[in-house]
Amino acid sequence: SVNDYFVRSLAAGLLLSMPIVAYLKLFDTSLFYLFPAKATLVLLDVLGYHYTNGEKFYAVISLFVWTVIIAILSYRQFEKHVRHPA
Repeated sequence: SVNDYFVRSLAAGLLLSMPIVAYLKLFDTSLFYLFPAKATLVLLDVLGYHYTNGEKFYAVISLFVWTVIIAILSYRQFEKHVRHPA
């Protein structure tokens, strides 16, 4: 149902945006580098803080990889539910 969709979307959004906690300097762990929000925060903050070239490279590659993963998952769901519904 629609409510289930909203609950799952909210849970996924909260989970994927956990690196914001580190950005606010409340809690930090190296596991946040696995989340796409960390890469986004690095790129947004690149003018205000000195990041190494490796961190900048990580951010760009990480967002590229996440974009490819989400595109593949989206395409599969489109094929399953729109083009060839059962």
